Amino acid sequence: MKWLLIAQLVFSPHARAQMLELSNQLDVEHAACMVGSVADNVAHVDSLVTLGAERAGRRYIVPAGACADVAHTLGVVHSHPDSERCWYLFPGTLVSTSDLASFLAQPWPIDAIACGSIVVWVNRASMQGAQQL
Repeated sequence: MKWLLIAQLVFSPHARAQMLELSNQLDVEHAACMVGSVADNVAHVDSLVTLGAERAGRRYIVPAGACADVAHTLGVVHSHPDSERCWYLFPGTLVSTSDLASFLAQPWPIDAIACGSIVVWVNRASMQGAQQL
């Protein structure tokens, strides 16, 4: 997918419900593909596709599939257990987190972290956004 500069992220009611379910699983980090479309630099997420997972530790998983195999993927969303460290740049700095470094190595135009009832996202220019679900 061509790298687009996403300026806004919009979730359908169905995707919001899926995102809240993902972020409410507080015991382990989960990941899913955000599926939808882009119009006028706005990413419209219609649904999430989970990939299945194998536990890689007490709080982390390794996805069993890949978003490259899912049609119309806009990016990846993952949860942070206990809604901790929900940012792509360390607060007050321009220092990238491992989440930003991982996103920049992927082909998608957007990435997101589900943190309780808030989703934090980043675009290709490393500009962050946040919104209530």
